[in-house]
Amino acid sequence: MFLEFRNNDTLHDDLILHFGGHEIVCDSYYFALDRAIEPDSENPDKIKKVLVRLLEQWYQFVLKAKSGEILYLPFDFSDEYVGCLRCEFQKENIHLSIGYLQGWEGWTFYPSNISEYVISRKYFIKSGDVNLELSKKDFIFKIKKNIEEIEKMSRRD
Repeated sequence: MFLEFRNNDTLHDDLILHFGGHEIVCDSYYFALDRAIEPDSENPDKIKKVLVRLLEQWYQFVLKAKSGEILYLPFDFSDEYVGCLRCEFQKENIHLSIGYLQGWEGWTFYPSNISEYVISRKYFIKSGDVNLELSKKDFIFKIKKNIEEIEKMSRRD
């Protein structure tokens, strides 16, 4: 599992979630519009910073989650929905699936502040049949590695 930014200078079809052998392609548009980080900028460096901030929040929420909890980690901010990873914590493991929560749109909150969305109790609609089962430890490691890769990419650019 890995969230990747591939700049194509369009803000569309440039954010890819690698999940269970599949690639879910999204837009970075709302990452560029995030006003909590570099409000006067919409460039690729800003998008990477917002993406890192999003993943740092994922990390914190997953780290604190307890068995029996369900979290929704957003990654796909679109005009009419916000795609997310549904994370169901079961003892030492996490059951992950992809979908979206009814009633949330990409413009209703910034990727740099996902706290209300993550714990939402709105109706989850699953997208497709792809599921992953990971240990909580492995998922935390993957998130940290994802952050490190984006930061490394930022230093190279």
